[in-house]
Amino acid sequence: MKNAVLLMAVAMTLTFIACKKDKNKPSGDYASQPKTIANIRGEWKAVSSLTGNGWIPTTEKINISFSSDGLFVSEKMIYDTYKLEIVTYSNPAGDTVLTLSKATQQDQTGVFFINRLTKDTLVLTSGYCLNFCSVKYSRVK
Repeated sequence: MKNAVLLMAVAMTLTFIACKKDKNKPSGDYASQPKTIANIRGEWKAVSSLTGNGWIPTTEKINISFSSDGLFVSEKMIYDTYKLEIVTYSNPAGDTVLTLSKATQQDQTGVFFINRLTKDTLVLTSGYCLNFCSVKYSRVK
């Protein structure tokens, strides 16, 4: 009888633990999206930058826009085209890299890692920078 009670107590504990894990998973607007052209397409505005003191709100208005045909628009950057690639520099599973370039000058490129992509958030980190080079963007609705 003691074994049955103990077994039921263990089973109930496992049930509660399993349910708590489900509640912690992000859903909806906070769930990660596949890092594809379809999911980054649209207009984004910079909302914060990563510094040595953590994320701070941006003071300068920076909007960027991606079209489905590879065009990139930003008043603050010289680039006008983009492409996404999966690379395996340090991650055998692959990282998604956003390469920005100027159509008339292919030697001028900007390389950014897509660190996070949700329905409404895009975090880009410069591939040419060592520390604190991330910018968080929010989708313009």
